[in-house]
Amino acid sequence: MAKIFLVLCMPEQINPQLSLQDHFKNLKSAIREQINALNSPPDDRLSFIENLKNKYKTRPIQLQPPTPSTSTIKNVPRRLLENTWVEKVFEIKVTIPYKGDKELFNCKPVPYDRVFTRHRHILYKDIIVVYVEIAEETAQKYEQELNAFVTEISKNLERINNQAELFNDDLYDFIDGLLRNKETELNKQIAFRRQIGLNINPRSNEFLTPSPVKRKAVPLPSAERINGITIPVLESKVYNDIREVLYHAGQAMERKPSLYLGKHEEDLRDIFLLFLETRYESTTGSGEAFNKKGKTDILLKYAGDGTNVFVAECKIWKGQKKLFEAIDQLLGYLTWRDTKTALMIFVKQPDFSKAIEVVSLFVNRHPNFKRFVGATHPTSFAYEMSLTGDSSSSIWIEFMLFHFPG
Repeated sequence: MAKIFLVLCMPEQINPQLSLQDHFKNLKSAIREQINALNSPPDDRLSFIENLKNKYKTRPIQLQPPTPSTSTIKNVPRRLLENTWVEKVFEIKVTIPYKGDKELFNCKPVPYDRVFTRHRHILYKDIIVVYVEIAEETAQKYEQELNAFVTEISKNLERINNQAELFNDDLYDFIDGLLRNKETELNKQIAFRRQIGLNINPRSNEFLTPSPVKRKAVPLPSAERINGITIPVLESKVYNDIREVLYHAGQAMERKPSLYLGKHEEDLRDIFLLFLETRYESTTGSGEAFNKKGKTDILLKYAGDGTNVFVAECKIWKGQKKLFEAIDQLLGYLTWRDTKTALMIFVKQPDFSKAIEVVSLFVNRHPNFKRFVGATHPTSFAYEMSLTGDSSSSIWIEFMLFHFPG
């Protein structure tokens, strides 16, 4: 005679708790959240809808033929009132593969038939492992107990699968409707910004794939010029353009934590270098290239003769003392030819305004400070300074602060 004994349901067992309709609502909420996060209409809306549909569609449950794997003889203590005894049973481990979403096993459709199985089992992704206990080693008893388990867990599967198919059938129209509403909202925003002359998306149109800017070589009144050698220096309009590229690239990165979380100065530097290298002709961006006393984080060279035309230093914010050290380090890289530079500061602390305040209060106390030129942007400031040991020299440094918390 076959015996089936109660095993309390554990989290990994089939134990329906969640309403199937609530499960579908959760999926739709995730879709709505993803569409609401859009900053611009998708370029290929049909592909966008199909991708979202494939991501969130429900896969109905399809049980596959079971496969027994091991058999164990167990002596199991039994008790009935005051009587106790030991019974020998045969425990057979059976694997039941299935196709579909594991979560559906623990959802309640409408109407719902209560699932209660006393067979010990574990629900995994793609398989169910059930332990069939029989008192007699006969195929008939084995099939009887296994079928009882399968019948019990299959009680609601037909209704679950039918309702899942209805959910899938409605998914395209649901996504399409949400997307149309979001596109209408975004298009109104775009139209409004155009009406007031606001640049819609400079980080993608102007700064991500910009047209190259050619620098003009401006001869210096020097002995090298007398000997017929021209030395290119950075024009102000090109320097201003570099500042804009770096600033807007940094702003774009601030909105995408995956780009900066866990990154060090060198990693962040390489991202900024990518923008510079793709923007300029006749120049080559180089990370950790050497110039005069030390190595710099960003060095832009004129490819014609290797002359440095732009030097910048990338630093993680560590307070006023380290700020002065960074200024000294940057000035130590420079020669009389390097007149336009930048110090890019990455602030990881939550209080971004504190770093801005320190820069504003203390840069003018540096020994090489000459004058404050002005605020180029809310978090970018231009200063005129001198080379160490040459107070008559003039170096422009753009202090750019970016908030990369974490």
